Amino acid sequence: EQETRTSKNTGQFQSNKSEMELWWDDAMDAIIKSLEARGMLNNTVIIYFNDHGVRGKESSYEAGARIPAFMWRQGGFGGGHVSNDLVSTIDVAPTVLELAGIDVSPYRDELDGVSLVQYLEGLPVGEDPNLMPAVGGAVRSHLYIEAPFQRAVVQAGSGWKFSARRFPSGIVPGKEQTLLYHAAKAHPKSFWHGNALFNLVEDPDELNNV
Repeated sequence: EQETRTSKNTGQFQSNKSEMELWWDDAMDAIIKSLEARGMLNNTVIIYFNDHGVRGKESSYEAGARIPAFMWRQGGFGGGHVSNDLVSTIDVAPTVLELAGIDVSPYRDELDGVSLVQYLEGLPVGEDPNLMPAVGGAVRSHLYIEAPFQRAVVQAGSGWKFSARRFPSGIVPGKEQTLLYHAAKAHPKSFWHGNALFNLVEDPDELNNV
């Protein structure tokens, strides 16, 4: 997604979003055709994710931390199920290693993430013994989110999220900051709170600090 500072209405935002989607679609088409021409498509997994969402840019809000992502290979994965488990970009490295046939168990203490192959293949998901006890057999019970001046923890299965924000002296509460513009604009009630607790089930946009 891409939003300009001069956007006046939702229509302008949707126009920019559509243009970005068109660019992205053309780029993926070029990558797939190049791999196919080189005879490498059958031995390639394409992984896509971005760094943050626009309306939560440079923050740990869901609008910034919850990003679109996918993994694709010719012929597809097993799939066939939907999961609400908490996963993260730190899971990409162990996932790639397992897809490449590398046993990651000897390096478990050096990897922050966990492999997502079980999700991709639609296999039963078991708890990782090296992580805290999870809810309903998920791979993790909590997810830690880190952003400039802000840290947050999301609890799996409950919908609760705690956020702590500490600004340096150069940032004045209530004043527009270029780096934080989108997050502050989208979350006017809670953005300048030092500590915030959100119920993501009842308040998915994180507008009200309970």
